[in-house]
Amino acid sequence: MYFDVSGCCMPWPSAGTPSTDRRPVIVTLSAGTAHKPLPRDGRTGYQVFESWAGAQHLKQSGIPAECILMEWSSYDTIGNAYFARTQHTDVLGLKKLLVVTSDFHMPRTRAIFEWVFALPHHQHSTNSDGGKSDGVGYEMTFEDVSDADRQNWLS
Repeated sequence: MYFDVSGCCMPWPSAGTPSTDRRPVIVTLSAGTAHKPLPRDGRTGYQVFESWAGAQHLKQSGIPAECILMEWSSYDTIGNAYFARTQHTDVLGLKKLLVVTSDFHMPRTRAIFEWVFALPHHQHSTNSDGGKSDGVGYEMTFEDVSDADRQNWLS
């Protein structure tokens, strides 16, 4: 799989034939939260990162694993935005973003993501086109999920 400039994952083309099988890339966020211990897997006893649990749910729902990226470095919303940008969107040149969170968390999430994604790149960074990037050019959409919808979605 590879990622095209619009942020979709696509199978490698065979014999020079371009593929039209485009799927969005989904980045699940977060190691956990700083004020609670991570849950443990009942079978293995290992800690479970929130992003891993989210990725497992997406795979079980039919999303291809190659279209799911995980961020497991953050323990708060600022970290979610920072590590999503520095580990995934800047590296892969992903510019169209849909940020999904609970309705309770959305005002804070929106403010933080808009702030972090407006920051300029490090002066030695280049974007996927090889040119200098000033942090502008992200197209962000925000979608909140109510607690009632979230409970239905999880069941």
